[in-house]
Amino acid sequence: MNDHIKSFTKGVSGSYSQIFFSDNIWFGWLLLAVTFLNPYAGIAGLFAVLLSNSLALWLGYDRTLTAKGVYGFNSLLTALGLGVTFEQSWQLFIIVMLATFLNLLISLSLQGILSKYYLPFLSLPFLITLWIVILATRSFDALTLNEKGIFALNELYKTGGDALVKLYEASQSIPLPVSLKAYFASLGAIFFQFNLIAGILIAAGLFFFSRIAFTLSLLGFYSAWLFYQLLGIDMSIFIYNYAGFNYILTAIAIGGYFFVPSISSYVWTIVLTPLVALINVSLYNLFSVFQLPVYSIPFNIVVLMFIYAIKMRIYPSGSLSEVYIQRHSPEENLYTHLISKNRFRYIYHLPVKLPFWGEWTVSQGHNGEYTHKDEYRHAWDFIINDKSGKQYKNEGNTVGDYYCFEKAVLAPADGVVSDIQDGIADNAVGKENLINNWGNTIVIKHAEGFYSKLSHLKEQSIKVKKGDHVKAGDIIAACGNSGRSPYPHLHFQLQATPYIGSKTIDYPVSHFISNQNGSLVLKSFEQPQQNETVSNVQINALLQNAFEFKAGQLIETDILIDGTTCKAKWEVMTTIYNQSYLWDKETRSAAYYMNDGTLFRFTHFEGSRNSLLYIGYLALYEVMLASYKQIKITSNFPNNQIFNNFSLFPHDFIAPFKNLVNSEYLLEYKMEETALAPSEIVLQPEVKTRIVRNERTKHSFEVVISRKGVENIKVKTQNYNNL
Repeated sequence: MNDHIKSFTKGVSGSYSQIFFSDNIWFGWLLLAVTFLNPYAGIAGLFAVLLSNSLALWLGYDRTLTAKGVYGFNSLLTALGLGVTFEQSWQLFIIVMLATFLNLLISLSLQGILSKYYLPFLSLPFLITLWIVILATRSFDALTLNEKGIFALNELYKTGGDALVKLYEASQSIPLPVSLKAYFASLGAIFFQFNLIAGILIAAGLFFFSRIAFTLSLLGFYSAWLFYQLLGIDMSIFIYNYAGFNYILTAIAIGGYFFVPSISSYVWTIVLTPLVALINVSLYNLFSVFQLPVYSIPFNIVVLMFIYAIKMRIYPSGSLSEVYIQRHSPEENLYTHLISKNRFRYIYHLPVKLPFWGEWTVSQGHNGEYTHKDEYRHAWDFIINDKSGKQYKNEGNTVGDYYCFEKAVLAPADGVVSDIQDGIADNAVGKENLINNWGNTIVIKHAEGFYSKLSHLKEQSIKVKKGDHVKAGDIIAACGNSGRSPYPHLHFQLQATPYIGSKTIDYPVSHFISNQNGSLVLKSFEQPQQNETVSNVQINALLQNAFEFKAGQLIETDILIDGTTCKAKWEVMTTIYNQSYLWDKETRSAAYYMNDGTLFRFTHFEGSRNSLLYIGYLALYEVMLASYKQIKITSNFPNNQIFNNFSLFPHDFIAPFKNLVNSEYLLEYKMEETALAPSEIVLQPEVKTRIVRNERTKHSFEVVISRKGVENIKVKTQNYNNL
């Protein structure tokens, strides 16, 4: 029951903060308080939010979206508008109730329609509902227009007494430029609060919630202000109709919410401002005929069209990036993107392994000097070399002298055998079959438009037939010397069509080990290079078992901090979107993770940094499920997951243009060289933070992995809790 109450309470706050694309609870409560500067509007707004969220929960809609205020903020805006426009009466609350229900229906309908195109419904439900109600109420004699706004001081006195009246008078007499007063008034107008106090409070809240959003709000507003003056547009439309909030919301939406904050997003904010202004002035002249306010329709039109236009790109540019996992803060969107664009750049790629066991060498890579040319340039030829670099024993006069001959060829990924060519004799060394170029070949379909081809196989070694289902790592044939092959080798390529003669496509191998003169390096989603010796990652059963979490599983481990042992209990859970995470019930913290069978990686942390789960998040941020003592795993944390908000506060202003801080993760494996199947493996992770080039803090851990799983995590950093 407590969880439901907390979720509902969060939904109330979220309905207010969602208007600025935020889910910050404290920002939401501040905005709620601001709406009560006009108590009539405030009461109507809060009533609508409570009713809207209750309806959404009662009807069984997404609780997560409800808690974020997605189903409440349009009802809030509509009720605020009605509360300002009409006198308080029981008839008005009937209208607010009907409008709230209509808002919810429109929101859900637009969500169903626009989500197909991955578009938000923004404040369209508010616009449609309020226009319908305004037009309808012209025939309602029971509703009276609210004239209390004429006597603003009297209303302020009723709300906050002398103190509020004096604060209002002081704010009105502040010697501010006309444009800045218009900026504050525009912020207040978003919540139908037409005074500087509201605008100043909202600006302060926006500043502390997000430096980037605050900066963008000024950029959007003043870009429009300058455009009006340059074109000689009537400034009264801007000032007295509070048009500025359209530019403020557009700037935040484009500059930092739907797109990653960057120089490009800031430039596009400036470019789109005149378009918003043009639509705003045009609709003002049109809607005035029907005595209807324009409200936020220009913002909705431009933002939706721009997002849709960007989604239609065939060749996305790297300069303007969409936000794919929404963190509801421009700073978090930015810091997450800076790390994820490399760390998870191939998250949606189908994993492809090397099609063999052991170490093989690339004798001819992409754009090879012999046969990998033009449309066949994205391919590899693999052979096996000995320590001296020779690929054969004896004199190499027979195919049997070559180390790779008759070695097992494996399926590189799950799929269905699409085509087979067999019955072609293996060539004598130095001879080539130019008639049957590819020799004995297998083509496997892994997905629509995605195939692999393995050629020059040994005659009669193919163990599968057309239509067979294969798993990654299954033995499907043996390496041979058939076709255009003067010496035994394995030809491997990826292609978009199912034919043996299909042209190649450029596609990486998911994870493999590169042996560089005895030094082992893990490579992920890269292309094996000419003369590079490579092998598949050999998964360690101990590590695989330790990190193969299952939904509902309870993970118990000891955390050792400054000589004290703490018992950690984390439950494995899954969201409705199939995102897996560890849940610390005591602190209500969550650590989201991914496991692709080779790498276990945490992707995001939410909750208390004083929790034991946060220690687990830091220590086990990225773990290769293989025990290579030589290999060091390196990665980076999003800055907001390591630095506190106070530390990042000044940096946030310049972060879209230049990132000057970073957080690094380094993992080493400690194990006995002679142990083929060790009973435990020790991981030694470190976390370092740097500002510019100066290293500031360093956390070090020691993690023991046993047959039980994660046995314990020792925090080696002295006075960890005081850092």
